Amino acid sequence: MKNVKRYLKPGFALFLALLMMLGVTPLTPMTSATENDFSEIIGVWRGELENSGGLAGSTLDVFVENGNLMVIRTNFNLPGRTNQPVPMSFLMRANYNQATGVYRITWVEDIHRPPSVTGVVTLQGTINAGVFSGNTLHPEDHPRAGAVIGDFRFVRETGATASSRTIEAVAVPSNGGSVTGGGTHPLNSSITLRATPNQRWVFDGWFEADTLMHEEASWSFTVDSNRRLEARFTQNQFAIAATAGAGGTVTGGGTYNRDAQVTLRATPNAGFAFDGWYENGTRVSANAVWNFSATQDRTLEARFTGGAPAEQPPSELPPVPNPHNAWADDELRRAFAEDLVPPLLRDPNVDLRQPITRVEFAGVVVLTFENLSGTRVQPPSGNPFTDTSDIYARMAYNSGLMVGTSATTFAPHMILNRETASTALTRVYKRWHIPGWTFPTDREGLLQFSRPASFADDADISGWARESVYFMAANGIILGTGNNRFSPRAVTSAQQAAGYAQATREQALIIALRMVENLR
Repeated sequence: MKNVKRYLKPGFALFLALLMMLGVTPLTPMTSATENDFSEIIGVWRGELENSGGLAGSTLDVFVENGNLMVIRTNFNLPGRTNQPVPMSFLMRANYNQATGVYRITWVEDIHRPPSVTGVVTLQGTINAGVFSGNTLHPEDHPRAGAVIGDFRFVRETGATASSRTIEAVAVPSNGGSVTGGGTHPLNSSITLRATPNQRWVFDGWFEADTLMHEEASWSFTVDSNRRLEARFTQNQFAIAATAGAGGTVTGGGTYNRDAQVTLRATPNAGFAFDGWYENGTRVSANAVWNFSATQDRTLEARFTGGAPAEQPPSELPPVPNPHNAWADDELRRAFAEDLVPPLLRDPNVDLRQPITRVEFAGVVVLTFENLSGTRVQPPSGNPFTDTSDIYARMAYNSGLMVGTSATTFAPHMILNRETASTALTRVYKRWHIPGWTFPTDREGLLQFSRPASFADDADISGWARESVYFMAANGIILGTGNNRFSPRAVTSAQQAAGYAQATREQALIIALRMVENLR
């Protein structure tokens, strides 16, 4: 019993003596380091063990001190796991049973014990072919002392000795920077780790697990245990590469600080239409003017569809049968070809230069939505209105594209002004582009775009229409009425009497066409 008492706590030795008095056979006596060179275990081991917190990574530094076989055990989280409260390390004592070849490693004192750790498991196992394996047991002060918790397995680390420790210094992420100073170092030696961020990255600090250990890039300390230290970096600038496919030009690419606002602008050449911004072959925005925050490096391409179309230019499209202005001829031809003209406006006797009514506009709204979304709006079975039975008015209402003027009226013959038409068609875009959008949830700020310079008559634009008007202007859909004016609505009696700012049929059709060509 002398060897057992010599290396175990007095209380536990007394416990063994009482067992013998009661006739219970104690463990086979264990030997000390002075009676065995223990070359098979002295050194540094690395592996895994099971404790009450689950599976953990661990290192064992085994050495002889004052005739005792001592161990420094350090736990760490395995890749993809965060179940261990770290840093966690302990000074432990190893005893060896000559009869069975079993090593038993028990706690002596804490080096780094997290508050949540209430007990330190005992390791009991053997060494075979360079592998130290066995069971983890509940510690002596546990109600189930000695009961098996799980298994452990350690392999000796090459190049490490009992008089050295391994400092693993890594850059996270690996492309964020570089580190120096890591490696195997003599125990109690002083070392300096240095972190150097790459271009467009900044150093965040030295971390052990998720604990910030040192804020400066250069860190000097004394080596007392195996450690894994991460130099963490954050990218603070991003490269936004913007290129143009055939048929247009782009602006806005460059280097941006983190979270800075990026504005990319795509401009189609004559005879071409903007198709979208693409990233890795996937369309990520349908806006010719696209705003987003810089959070990562990106390579974006503006693609254009050519020639309006190239195989059938406007001059070869069928002529517009309706009375219309000459300036609108090419775009009206394309509007007819894109099936954006509802039946009410296809009658050759309908003058497209005249103001558009709500019931006519409902047809434009439905056809524009179908063209943008690639889906068909289903005709409703009922009719909530008493003043019209028009199928397009009912489809626009039933699909959430327009609302009535009351619960039972649509006001089919009411004339629309320019700001109302612009806002209504912008809502068609929201209905297609913004998931979950509805009239009750509509509000400013849903659209991302770079607002162009204000129109000279900006004060005349109603507050509820301002975002839609400038969204349309930013995407080249509305161009104003001359002298940098938009002419949103009639604001005087004289203007009202003169029909000022009324949206015409050809204007509504051209806005719809430009939405399809610029935003689809």
